[in-house]
Amino acid sequence: SIISRRTHTDRWHFEPDQSWMPLWKKPFIAASAPQYLARNIGPPIVSESNRKPKKHGDGQPYIVSSRNPNGACALATLGRVTVEDGYTAPRVRVELNVGKNTGHIAVFGYYRSLTLQFDESLEGKQIYAKDLLADNFTDITEMLSGEHTHCVALPGELIERLGLAAAAPGEQSEPGLVLRIGEVKDFEAFENSPNLPVCHPRSKFRRLFGDRLQTSPRTPPLYHLSCALLSLIGSVRTAQVELVRFWRKRKRR
Repeated sequence: SIISRRTHTDRWHFEPDQSWMPLWKKPFIAASAPQYLARNIGPPIVSESNRKPKKHGDGQPYIVSSRNPNGACALATLGRVTVEDGYTAPRVRVELNVGKNTGHIAVFGYYRSLTLQFDESLEGKQIYAKDLLADNFTDITEMLSGEHTHCVALPGELIERLGLAAAAPGEQSEPGLVLRIGEVKDFEAFENSPNLPVCHPRSKFRRLFGDRLQTSPRTPPLYHLSCALLSLIGSVRTAQVELVRFWRKRKRR
């Protein structure tokens, strides 16, 4: 698994009776999460946004990608929330190294463009796509520009049109489609290896060994011990900070 060290922060001001959560005296909520998460697949690369970042937002979505045990892959861009704009779905250029063509590829969300890179040559293979709710695939090979040797470039407009082709009138769902490169018989076998836990992106262990830390079955036991110790240290440190804040509030009273 790969976890980005960069994080995004979403902010929202809850009005009374707008949430089931008891907000007490803090209706303003800020939550942070990694820019991207990737599992059994390469990390997604974001090149640019469709507009200049505003002072209250960076114009970048959250991105998650994964390869399932049956070989199927999935990629999704997730929208952002700000007090000024509400919910927005930034459109960006995304590149993803899929590796082997092991199965169908599901694509969710909005994009400016999406480029999928493969290890093997795609020459002579047809490219098919359909809405998640549709029954039949559509051959989109002629709709794509450029030579499809080792990559497939999908414009954002095509993803939106195909991903919402089966949407009901007035439906507010975001695009969701399924891609198929070649025929099912062309899919390569995927050897699923057990995924071991990774460290938190801000831990000392990750800062020492890099952002793109991947585990393997040969990971030494010392790795797990280091993760456990660092997690314990982080928990103790968090408790210390909260205790100091508590005593400072008592002194002010």
